Formats: sequence, C-alpha cells, structure tokens
Amino acid sequence: MRSSLSVADDAHSAKRLSAAASLIVLSLPLFVTFLYVRAFSVEMPFMDDWDIAIPQLAHLETGTLRWSDINVQHNESVILFPQLVYLAAARLAGYQVLGPIYISFAFLCGSLSVLFLFFRRLRLPGRWSLLWFLPVSVFFMSWRQSEGLLWSTHLLNTTALFFTLLTLYCCLDAHRSRLHFAAAAASAGIASFSMASGVLSWPIGWICLALLAPPAAPRSRLWRIAAWSLLGGLCVTCFLLDRPAHSIGWQAGLSYARSHLGTVGRYSLIYLGSPFSHDPDWAVLAGAAFLAIAVFSVYLTVAKGLRQDGVPPAVLLIPYVLMALGPLLLFRLQLGSGEAISSRYVTLVSVGPVGVYFCLLALLRKTPAARYLLVALAALFVLGTLDSYVSGLEDGRQNRMDLIQCAALVRDFRQHAPEDLDCAYPEPEAILGRAAYLERRHWSLFQWRNGHQ
Repeated sequence: MRSSLSVADDAHSAKRLSAAASLIVLSLPLFVTFLYVRAFSVEMPFMDDWDIAIPQLAHLETGTLRWSDINVQHNESVILFPQLVYLAAARLAGYQVLGPIYISFAFLCGSLSVLFLFFRRLRLPGRWSLLWFLPVSVFFMSWRQSEGLLWSTHLLNTTALFFTLLTLYCCLDAHRSRLHFAAAAASAGIASFSMASGVLSWPIGWICLALLAPPAAPRSRLWRIAAWSLLGGLCVTCFLLDRPAHSIGWQAGLSYARSHLGTVGRYSLIYLGSPFSHDPDWAVLAGAAFLAIAVFSVYLTVAKGLRQDGVPPAVLLIPYVLMALGPLLLFRLQLGSGEAISSRYVTLVSVGPVGVYFCLLALLRKTPAARYLLVALAALFVLGTLDSYVSGLEDGRQNRMDLIQCAALVRDFRQHAPEDLDCAYPEPEAILGRAAYLERRHWSLFQWRNGHQ
C-alpha cells in the first residue's frame, strides 16, 4: 500500500498542476488583448498627446527641465507621475507614443493582478477554483475600451486605477505592519497626482481602515485612521492648490445638473452600462440591469454580515465607480450621452461589475438568491464580451486607418494648410512648431518617411 506521505505528495502535485494550468488559462485574455494593441496601435501623436510631454521635450533634451515641466495640469487633473513616465521614456528611447501605450497596457495588467489578489482572498474551495476568475480576466481586458488600449494618453487613467486598487489592497493589511500603511499612503499619493479620479483613493482607503478592515487594537486602529485623515487632507489640499481653475466652453456645475435630472439619470445609466454595450440605448438597459443586481448584491452582503477577507474590497469597488461618476455629471453632462458611452471610461467602470461578481461568489453558499443574481450578471458579462469583440475590432481597424492617414498629412505638414491637420489636433496651428521639432529629432511619426508603420 502506498504511504500516506506519498498520497499527500501526489495531491500536492495535482494541486500545483491545476493551479499552473488555471493561471495559463487566465492569462490568455491578456495575450489576446496584447495582440489587439500590437495590431491596431499607430505611432502618431493624437489630440492630447500634443499637449502632454511634447512641449517639454526641448527642456528635457538640453537638461533644463523645470518643476513646471513635470508638475503639469491636464483638464481637471494634475498629471505629475504620468508626466514623469512620458519624459523618462522619451529620455531613454526618444519620444514615441507606442512606448506609453505599452506602459499603459502594463498598468492595466497590473490592475487585473490586484483584482486577482482580491479574488484570492475569497478562498473559494476546489482544485480548479481559480477559474472562477476567468470571467473577470475576459471582461476587464475587453476590447470595448478601444480608445484606452490604443491611445497613449490613457496612461493617466491606468496609472490612477492601478495605484487606487493598490491603495485598497495595502489598506486591508495596514493592521499587520506600518510598511503596508506607508505603501497605501504612497500609492494614494501617486494616484492623486496621476488623474483626478485618483483622489478618490483617500476616501476609499479611509472607509476601509475605519469600517471594513479586520479588527485590531483600538489604539493602533485610531492612530491609522487619524494619520490617514491627516495625510489625505494634506494631499487633497496640495492637489487643489496646485491646479488653477480649469475653464470649459459649456455649461457645467451642480445647478446645471439639478435642472437636468432626466439627463443625469440617462447619463448615469449609460456610464454604468458602457462596459456591456457600445450602443447608448442598449447601455441604458444594461446599466439599469447592472444597478439592480448591484443593489441586491450589496444588500445581501451586508445582511449576511460577510466580513471574510475578499468581501470588503469587493464592496468598495462599487462606490468607487459611483464616486468617479460625480465629476463627470458636474463637468461633462452637457456633452451628452456620447460622452458617457466613451470607451475611455470603460476601464474604470469595469471594476464595479467585478466587485459585484466577487460579492456574489462569496454569497453562493449563503443564500440561493446569489445564484440567480450571479446568472443575471453572467448574462451581462457574456453579452458585454461579445459586443466588445465586435465593436472593438471595428473601432480598432477604424482607429488605425484614420491615424495612418492623419500621420501622412502631418509628416508633410509644410505642404498642407493648417486646417488640413485638424485630424491630429482641434487647433492645428498650435502643433506646427511641435511637429517641426519632432521632425528635426526624427522622433515619433517622423522615424518613417515612406508612410508605412
């Protein structure tokens, strides 16, 4: 007869083999989306690219870089850390947009990795339990976020999202050591100065430390809450003082939103449904369905008093997405539903359904209602995934074709009237000098002179 030790070794080997196979399967969506980025991205500065990093390249080259070249404002955001990435990449390999595009993709993969760490805290039973994460891997890496995958300026969003998720993860273990607390505070600071939505990492972290973190000694818990409140207040104050008032050319603000509540409702539902459909009307229905599933899921989670490790971050992902909607309603509402359905927002919004999914996985053995809600959410995932590949493929092809044609015009900018270059920037006169600088340095689109990329 085989010894019990030999049986245990076989079981351990089988468990390791199943875990390795599961991880390979889970990584397939990352590989497929990488191929998408590789196939459809184009070395062509587009829109905000002309405002980010390019104006500071001359100072970088001559070694006269100033603090104002790094501490840059972009719309409502202060983009200190993404700007450092842009400039460091330009210093190492000359200015290109493909470099930041792939760095942004790396931050997207990093965000998925943190979500996987949250998932592991659920401690689901079964040798193949890791495969429960497959819907998240497919959904989060969907092609619905085509602009986010193919535009280098999305680095702002992915940097902020990654460090916000990392903040939440470190806050969960802040009771274990001061190093976790310091890492959480540093991550929140980086998120805050990457994108305006990153400032939300401070209230999300506070809720985690004060209400949802595992119990600890009262004195140390109070110390962490007080220190987090102080650091968060200082960071938010610096953020507000560091950015001058941003003027926009349309109506905005709380009074406008209050007088257009119907538009607020439709905009919000489209925003919540945008990961599931590229069509605004279908996104309204998907957003309403998801909102209903989310409300019932959170209610069941609270009613059952679930406090296992993976539940608190899953719950907090939902208000994080809703809080990020607030600034859009204040400053983007008049732009219409076309703004809400934008694929640029899909990356952040996608973590909301992921949080609901994690809650339902934790509830599966607690209440039969969780099974029905999980089936409903799975249906949304399937429909959203199918829509993402169809619409994303079309958007990717169109993006590549448009940018290649635009790059041909910009390369010969001296032979065209400025208004012919509005495919690259809405105020083409502003980029003529910057295009000439890139041409002299043979950077970006001027590395190729035959029109092929």
